[in-house]
Formats: sequence, C-alpha cells, structure tokens
Amino acid sequence: MKHKLQGVLPPMATPFTPDEELDLAALKANIGRWNATGLSGYLAVGSNGESVYMSEDEQQAVVAATAEAAADDKFVMAGAGRESSHQTIGAIKRAASVGAHCALIVTPCYFKGQMKPANLEAHYLRVAEASPLPILLYNVPQATGVNMEPDLVARLAPHANIAGIKDSSGNIAQLSEILRLTKDQDFAVFVGNAEVLFSATQLGADGAILAIANVMPQECVDLMDAVRSGDLAKGKALQWSLSRLAGLVTRAYGVGGLKATMDMVGYTGGAVRLPLLRPGQAALDELAAELKKAMGRA
Repeated sequence: MKHKLQGVLPPMATPFTPDEELDLAALKANIGRWNATGLSGYLAVGSNGESVYMSEDEQQAVVAATAEAAADDKFVMAGAGRESSHQTIGAIKRAASVGAHCALIVTPCYFKGQMKPANLEAHYLRVAEASPLPILLYNVPQATGVNMEPDLVARLAPHANIAGIKDSSGNIAQLSEILRLTKDQDFAVFVGNAEVLFSATQLGADGAILAIANVMPQECVDLMDAVRSGDLAKGKALQWSLSRLAGLVTRAYGVGGLKATMDMVGYTGGAVRLPLLRPGQAALDELAAELKKAMGRA
C-alpha cells in the first residue's frame, strides 16, 4: 500500500441519528475536521464504531464514506473481523471494494474456550492468504476474553500480507515482548491504549489507535512526536493530561461517554445504539470537568 502504517488513528465513533440510523453526513464532517490535524489515518467500524451493532451493508457504507472524505495523505483501515475465517474474508473484500487500504481483524471469540493458539494461527493465515488487503491482527482481550500471546504474533508476523497488530491489552510487558520478537520484521505495532502511549512510544511502537484521538487528535500526535524527538518532559506532560480522560471514555463510560465528549468539543458523536446508553448528568459533568483540565494542560 502507498501509505506507511504508522502514526495516530482514531477508532472513529459512528454517528447515529436520534432514531439510531447512520448519519454519514456527520461522519464526513468529523473527518473533514480531522483531516486538518496530524492524524495518519482513520479506523472505520472498529470497536468504538459500534461495528458489532451494524449490518454488513451499514459497515460497508461507513467505510465508503470514510474513504470518500479522507484526505489523500490519510489511510483508511477497516474493521473486518468476523467469527469465521470465511466471513472475515468476505468482509475484507467488501471493505476493499469501497476504498479501504488495510483491514483490522479482531480475534474470533464466541467459542473463546477453543480459541487456542493453533486455532488463531490457522485463522489468520487463511485470512491473510485470501485477503486482497494487508491485514492487521487485533488483540483486545478485555472485550473478547481471548489474548494473543507474543510468540503467536511472532509466528504470524513474517507473512507478507500480515502488516501489523493493534494491541489494546494495556499490558506494557506484553507489548514490549511483541516489539522485541518482531523488530526484524516489516511489521507495524500499534498500541490501542492511550494510558500507556508514552511508554509504548519509548519502546518503539509504530503508531497508536486511540479512542481519545476522536476528541483530542493533535494532542495524541504531539505526544508521540515529543517522545520520538527526545522531548520526554513534553511527552510526559501530555501523557498525564490525557490519561484520566482516556480512561473515562474507555473503561468508565465507554462509547456513550466518548460520543458525549466528542459533542463537547464540536464533533458529532451522535446517539448510541441500544443496549449501549449515553451517560447520565453526573457522568457528563465528570467528563466535562476532566476535558477542561486535559485541554488546559495540553
């Protein structure tokens, strides 16, 4: 692909109207604002995009709208993981047909007890062989109950069509081991947890896919740039300014909290789809107060 897999991407929230229909105009407007920042690209229909609550047609429409609105210097990553290898390959082909540059493939998890390393290895190899796009592994054990061990990642990394990984475990020791084991491969390692962004960048992570980048994109870019340039004091200050808010929009209040916080800074978060809920007033007050602090320190 023409774009290098690196830098900061938001796992874009998908705006819905009050009656829970797709709001593609709002999505394109968000992307139009993000295009003016230092973001490297966009992840469409990932976890924070509520992809599990969307039909295949809806997901394809979101990927198409993202590809249409993204600036030429931004790449489009599409979430395309499904429970079976067969379904996953189909999803990647649909994403490719509307302009995605690469695909992020979450670990299958419904039969989590049977998702042993051998199963996952066979799955990713089958998908990589059939995929028209470079694929990235996606490890998010707090959501799936399935963890990709570093030695499995190292076995998959040499495949020509497996371009990297997004590790959202938040386990910095595991991330460090993945980086060590894949350092001689053409393999991009993205961290998916903003609270360890400083440490991950110091260890050599290629990029970051962060929920908080929907809200404070340039600050996330500046943090990575500061650490890479050796300005550790600036990087540390940015990390401390972002961490509390990042935790609130992921672990504490989730997608509803993320969308509410986007609304506070002029993006369109929009409605969530049930059974997700928007946070109540006390949570909104907490998010607003922490956002004010974060923006004041950043």
